[in-house]
Amino acid sequence: MIPGGSDEVRRHLLRRGLDQADAEDVAQEVFLKLHGKILEGGFPDNVSGMLYRITTGKFLNHVRNEKLDPVSVGLPSSGSEPPKTPADLDRVMDHRRVAPQMLSLLTDDQREVVVLVLIDRLSHSEAADALGIALGTVKSRLMSAKRRMLDLIEQILPPSQRTTCPSQRAP
Repeated sequence: MIPGGSDEVRRHLLRRGLDQADAEDVAQEVFLKLHGKILEGGFPDNVSGMLYRITTGKFLNHVRNEKLDPVSVGLPSSGSEPPKTPADLDRVMDHRRVAPQMLSLLTDDQREVVVLVLIDRLSHSEAADALGIALGTVKSRLMSAKRRMLDLIEQILPPSQRTTCPSQRAP
């Protein structure tokens, strides 16, 4: 057996408390990671040491993932009851209609920054480079645009959902 071979990695994972199936899965991940590292940087001086570090990291990630709550997207299951009350269509906002209206009410400078940062997902620095303006200017315009959009959305919301004082809103 080669020192640091798959049998040794599996045994190490089993000693750390993984069952056979999980040890097999984590060992596969370890060797895929090792393969990637070798492709990126060539063979290390100490393959066993690198293998040990990768194995430890993959083991810890596996344990952390096991402790996480299962992912829930809030969708009803197939056996869910239908809603007890119908949807209040008067209170429903059509975001596809509202968003363009809000964007059209912003200044051209604000709209450019909102589109680049919030819609196109550029970083503040990338947006500054694209627009040829200072980073601070991008941040300032984005903040003023967000405040303006909050003011606009306040006018659309039903009174029960509006904030009672401006200090309750996030800056």
